[in-house]
Amino acid sequence: MPSRLPYDIRAYHRLRWRARLATAVLALPAVALGTQLAAQPSAFVFLYFSLSVILAGWGVVTVWRTSYRARPYPLRDGDLPGARMGVPELDEAPRPHVGLHGDIRPPDRW
Repeated sequence: MPSRLPYDIRAYHRLRWRARLATAVLALPAVALGTQLAAQPSAFVFLYFSLSVILAGWGVVTVWRTSYRARPYPLRDGDLPGARMGVPELDEAPRPHVGLHGDIRPPDRW
């Protein structure tokens, strides 16, 4: 398994805030045209509204995708250097349960 690329947590936070701001800014024209369309329906307003939603959606998806690519990766067991050595209790075969197989007499208080 290839090692994970190093990441910059500040760049990730900066890109995430940039995506939030872009979402808010790009939604403003669509909201304005949507209220105008609801108050006064016309074909031109609908056309402008549709184009603004398409362009804003493309821009929002682009900035959020960039932010998603910059996120930090969680470490897995194989990524840690000490995890390759193994744990003896977990590596050996499981033993049968002492109280359930009947080889040991239970205590007299039972």
